[in-house]
Amino acid sequence: MASTTLTSKGQVTLPKAVRDQLNLTAGDRFDVEVTSDGVIQFRPVRRSLLSLVGLIKPDIQGVTLEDMEDAIAAGALGE
Repeated sequence: MASTTLTSKGQVTLPKAVRDQLNLTAGDRFDVEVTSDGVIQFRPVRRSLLSLVGLIKPDIQGVTLEDMEDAIAAGALGE
């Protein structure tokens, strides 16, 4: 079992062995629960890829067929 200390600012450092075992990195978020018998449970908040859909709005501009053909021709000529 790993041990840690609570700082004066209320912070806890997870031992490296625990971080490695759970594949945790800086910035990971946790749910914290105290059970009726006083046990503190930390659960990493894992997001599915689907929950990330729509977070980034792509800046896509349309390209015409003529633009594509010109780019292909320029590439073929080594321009």
